[in-house]
Amino acid sequence: MKTTTFLLSLVAFSYLSTLFTTSAAVIAGWDYDGYRYSPTTPANCIAPTRTLNTQLTGTDLAMHLWGVQSDSDGEFRAYNWGAGSDTFSTSSPYASFMISVNAGYALTLNSFQYVQAWSSDSSAPGLGIWGYRINGGEWVMQSSPYSILRMAPSTLTTWSFSQPLAVSQNIEFAFWAYGLNSPSGGTSYGCDLRVLTNTTGNELVLNGAVAQVTPEPASVALMVLGSAVLIWRVRRKPVGLAAKRQ
Repeated sequence: MKTTTFLLSLVAFSYLSTLFTTSAAVIAGWDYDGYRYSPTTPANCIAPTRTLNTQLTGTDLAMHLWGVQSDSDGEFRAYNWGAGSDTFSTSSPYASFMISVNAGYALTLNSFQYVQAWSSDSSAPGLGIWGYRINGGEWVMQSSPYSILRMAPSTLTTWSFSQPLAVSQNIEFAFWAYGLNSPSGGTSYGCDLRVLTNTTGNELVLNGAVAQVTPEPASVALMVLGSAVLIWRVRRKPVGLAAKRQ
């Protein structure tokens, strides 16, 4: 009986450990302090320092559609944003990065942190907005756009989600800049915008947790069947021994 109880406890522990193996807090970060981008001399390019949870893979910030990334050191610079319009559109140029989850794990995100500023040129677009899409679905945007400052803020801006985001495959975060006017009152025609600036530590941060996925029904059935076989064998042994003694 004691052996049976021990085997059942062992099976239960193995099952529960698959449910609650979790790592929390900062699960991804990008530090652009040593970053360098030079499209004319690719050999001089240096990727940002990327810190990821061991069960995640990720890509670095990159421009899409007709947006163009500029030469830069220690920050991400780009132009050809949605300048010349005060109407935001997800079909406009944007910069994005993606996080993917390893098989057998699930990601929960609580917040996203970033730092950005416009270039010294007063013609940079003055409005910005971030969004995300899970597993390639529809974009979900921040509640409202915000003014992009001329000087970089000294701390990260935090976008806290009203409900934790559950990600089973991947999530993409993207940034759009647009607006007819620059923050200083000039006319916007798409000059460089610094999506990241040279700060201490990570300039992009994702906070949340990564946990093993609950075993599928087939896996649970195998666990139950295995434990049943073990119990049957343990209970059968005393009968055999008693017969031999007689």
